[in-house]
Amino acid sequence: MSRLTAGKFHENYAHDETFSIFQTNFRKGCFIFFIAFFLFLPALLSNYLIYIMNIWGIAIIAVCGLHILLGMTGQISLGHGIFVGVGGVTAGILSSKLNAPLWITIPSAGIVAAVIGTIVGTPALRLKRFYLALATLAGHYIIFFIIWNWEWACGSKGINLTPAVLFGMDISPYKKYYYLVLFLVVILFWLTANLRLTRVGRAFQAIRDRDLAAEVLGIQLWKYKLFAFAISSFYAGIAGAVLVHMLTLVPPENFSIGLSIEYLAMVIVGGVTSLFGVLLGSFFMTILPFVLESILEIVSRILPHVDLGSLVSGGREIFFGLSIMLFLIFEPDGLAKIWRDLFSYFKLWPFSY
Repeated sequence: MSRLTAGKFHENYAHDETFSIFQTNFRKGCFIFFIAFFLFLPALLSNYLIYIMNIWGIAIIAVCGLHILLGMTGQISLGHGIFVGVGGVTAGILSSKLNAPLWITIPSAGIVAAVIGTIVGTPALRLKRFYLALATLAGHYIIFFIIWNWEWACGSKGINLTPAVLFGMDISPYKKYYYLVLFLVVILFWLTANLRLTRVGRAFQAIRDRDLAAEVLGIQLWKYKLFAFAISSFYAGIAGAVLVHMLTLVPPENFSIGLSIEYLAMVIVGGVTSLFGVLLGSFFMTILPFVLESILEIVSRILPHVDLGSLVSGGREIFFGLSIMLFLIFEPDGLAKIWRDLFSYFKLWPFSY
């Protein structure tokens, strides 16, 4: 039987667990088109815009991890940003003090962040919701204190890195580094998309929907909750390593609680349970602050006597706070829901009934 555009045929669970996220030719075509588009994108953009694209890609990697923890497993965390810092510090130490190559520092940063994330996630075995959020917040401040005050870890001055070199080739220019970020985004996003189709992903979603029922069905809650924290922290560690190698600096102040709030805002704005919302939310919350800053600069040139310095410095925090509140009030399912409604409208138009 051939596949029809009216629906998708799921004949057995084994087929769903064989990494078949591209179940229609339309999805395959869209994937190939966007990969080709992003491969040729550096030839069309300036270094500044490529830098913004790299920041977006790093945000996608980190938010994919938070999606696994929050959107897929239902475990709230206010300390996701500190695991990005752990990955960055690990990569900085390995690169600056041990001269480890890039292909070793990035996965090592993910592994170290996963170990620490598992330890911090231990309260998830006994706590839920608001209390779990407070526990992860406490873990954030403990790890941040260690990073900021202990010189062997990072110290308040940070760690300076040499330009990124991969297999003997200098990739420190933003346009070359862009392809490393793109490769990691495609691989990790693909793994995240397939995770929900596996036995582990189904256990995660069962815990999110009703943990008591999942335990009755034989799912070991402690194992899968800790596993979710480990995977989420691994993604964050990878993002942190990629970020510091791009900046050639490990700035500890960048890993404050504000970074965790940014990632949480990306998940909420994009749609907590939607993986496609990871792309939309991270793009929205990454690109628009730069747009807002550019608009304020234009206004300051037109009105030079108006002091916009305080507004520019606090505009990012105001923007994040307003975005979270407005989406929670008017569209709790985020940009992914808006996209689905828009796509359904044009798919059925003009016979919307």
